[in-house]
Amino acid sequence: MSLRRFALAAFSVLVLAGCASGPNVRTSLDASVDFGAFRTYGFVEQPGTDRGEYATLVTRALKATVSAEMEKRGYHPAEHPDLLINFQGHSEDKQSVDGMVLGADFRRGLMWDRFGGDYSCYRGVRDVTQGTLNIDIVDRVKKVTVWEGSLVRELTTEEKKDLVKSLPALAASVLQAYPYVAGQTAPALPAKH
Repeated sequence: MSLRRFALAAFSVLVLAGCASGPNVRTSLDASVDFGAFRTYGFVEQPGTDRGEYATLVTRALKATVSAEMEKRGYHPAEHPDLLINFQGHSEDKQSVDGMVLGADFRRGLMWDRFGGDYSCYRGVRDVTQGTLNIDIVDRVKKVTVWEGSLVRELTTEEKKDLVKSLPALAASVLQAYPYVAGQTAPALPAKH
């Protein structure tokens, strides 16, 4: 393979990678906190997914998933827990730009002339529903957030039809980035951002 063809192939991969988009989980934590002091968990009195005086189906689904994930990490539910968990979610209709097509223009004198052409990503526009799920873990005694995770991604048609059925996988994706287990100061899992 000539150097020119290799450079062209490598550049094409970079362009296509730059065109791709996917789910985005972001996390933040308070590095000054001793996570080893936490062994129990519970939920805030009224999670952000509740309405008025009642628990929604969304809240119930999230509580079940979060409980399972926390118990996998050795945390236990308690009446007066070390950690309180809150969640919020919303969806928003937007326009998305996608439909990757690698285009080439072999005119002379362009920026990528040394590779034999100008490469760019052409995209189409479509209507989508973007969902956001936030999970906050709070030190109950100090009343401060010690960790938060947020998932932002496009909802599929099936997820929009039955969001409650889809929530366990979405919540588990966020909590995969929570790097601690009960009673241990050092992260047990690599933090995913």
